Amino acid sequence: MYKRLLSIFILITIIIIGFSEKELFIHLIKEGGSTAIIISVILVAICVFFPIIPFPILAGMIGAVFGTFHGVIVSLTGSMVGTMCFFFLCRYGFKDWRRLS
Repeated sequence: MYKRLLSIFILITIIIIGFSEKELFIHLIKEGGSTAIIISVILVAICVFFPIIPFPILAGMIGAVFGTFHGVIVSLTGSMVGTMCFFFLCRYGFKDWRRLS
């Protein structure tokens, strides 16, 4: 029960931070640099959980900011990080809930 509540709390926290700091993230991504790469990877990872923006549009925007090669690397890295986080969150966060069903 504790792990499930922690998992839900983490998801809600991510949503709140994303909505409250939207302008700061957009400004940092437009600047470029290593901070923009990290934010872009996290943004793609979040889109694995909540596909609000279609992935081809998001990948195209990342490619426009960083170039084709670096955009592909950032998009793939974000997809892998998001998928791994989703897997481990479901596996360990909701394991007890699955057993009860």
